[in-house]
Amino acid sequence: DAYRPMRGLSSSYYNWWDLNDHCVTIDNDATTIALIDQGSSYGEPTILTYHFSRSNELVELHAVPLNIKVTRDDLFFVNMHDTNHGYYFLLPRSFPHYGSDWPLIMFETTDGGKSWNQIATYTFYATARYVEIFKFISPQVGIISFRDLGTCEVWERTYLTVDGGLTWTQMSKLPPSDMVNWYSEIIDFEYVKEYDYYRLTVKASNYTSFQIQLWSKDLINWTLIET
Repeated sequence: DAYRPMRGLSSSYYNWWDLNDHCVTIDNDATTIALIDQGSSYGEPTILTYHFSRSNELVELHAVPLNIKVTRDDLFFVNMHDTNHGYYFLLPRSFPHYGSDWPLIMFETTDGGKSWNQIATYTFYATARYVEIFKFISPQVGIISFRDLGTCEVWERTYLTVDGGLTWTQMSKLPPSDMVNWYSEIIDFEYVKEYDYYRLTVKASNYTSFQIQLWSKDLINWTLIET
């Protein structure tokens, strides 16, 4: 019913943490924020879960170490779907060479961050230099798309999950378009409730701001949205 400044998250726990679009969830009574404390360049990450009351008072803070070695080059993502339920994703990266194996290690909490349990490990085979988008639009449906090295089409390096990340399926071939090529990137994925379909936003290439959008009811067959 009103906007107010969020209290500072000062803590002696961390010297680096990651913030992304889905690390915050709000319900009628509380706000939950999950952050990743990496500890150091070669440390063991800790997940910090803050719970604020509606009055903006900090009521709980959980700090849970994951007992897994990481580096600053690894990719971290937290998705909190509600006050109690969320996922932590780790994608380790091997440098200086870009390998073709991208392991995804998943942890889940069902008690608001008091505990995190490893639930799955999945390996993507993508010759890529980076992850362009990694996003869940529900506890079950998510997308990961890798940035190209100039060797494959955008749909070939994009994967979808409908079971919370336990399994992933390569995206089906997108409809032909003069603006979708090796250098295209998926920059957004969303569910449009008004039309009951999923929508992809694709940037034509790194050298232009031109975008196209496609829709799908089943995440298999995609149709270009005419503009």
